[in-house]
Amino acid sequence: AWTTADFAFLQAQYQITLLRQNPPTLKLVPQEAAARQLISSLEIRFSADCRYVEQIVIREADRDYTVIKFLDVTINKPLPPDYFY
Repeated sequence: AWTTADFAFLQAQYQITLLRQNPPTLKLVPQEAAARQLISSLEIRFSADCRYVEQIVIREADRDYTVIKFLDVTINKPLPPDYFY
């Protein structure tokens, strides 16, 4: 749900905290204990204009973490008609 911006689901399943205003960065902590045994938190950093996600940090309960960065982002770029064929 955090990848599709289902905010109603996110609010029901996670404690959401604003870590920073600029760039906007949210911290999501799972409310269910079973989920926290796997993922301790997610940090989602948006672009300064809030048009897209710049970075996601997935923090695991065992202190491992994964950082996903989105570089050279292009939004709604026209695609040729045969792009998916």
